[in-house]
Amino acid sequence: MVRMRIAIFLAVFAGLLAQQQKQKAAPPPAIEPKAEELARVKAKTEEIESILKTASTKDAALRTDVEVYAKAGPLLLEFPQTFFTQAGIDQAMMVLD
Repeated sequence: MVRMRIAIFLAVFAGLLAQQQKQKAAPPPAIEPKAEELARVKAKTEEIESILKTASTKDAALRTDVEVYAKAGPLLLEFPQTFFTQAGIDQAMMVLD
């Protein structure tokens, strides 16, 4: 009797688990950035690089932070598939701004 209850419990639990797995939403499909978006990334990257060329070197920590963003732009242009979604593109633009 106890074994039967355990077996029923496990069957119900397995069914609920399987149903939950089916209900999980698939991730949004990856998208390719538009040419205008890539052009904006390139323009922002060039702007950051020009700022670095003319900026003073007084605050080395701040300069290092900006250099990170100067490297991020070319990486996004080289590997545009890393954007994945429109939200990723929007986030990249916000960070570069």
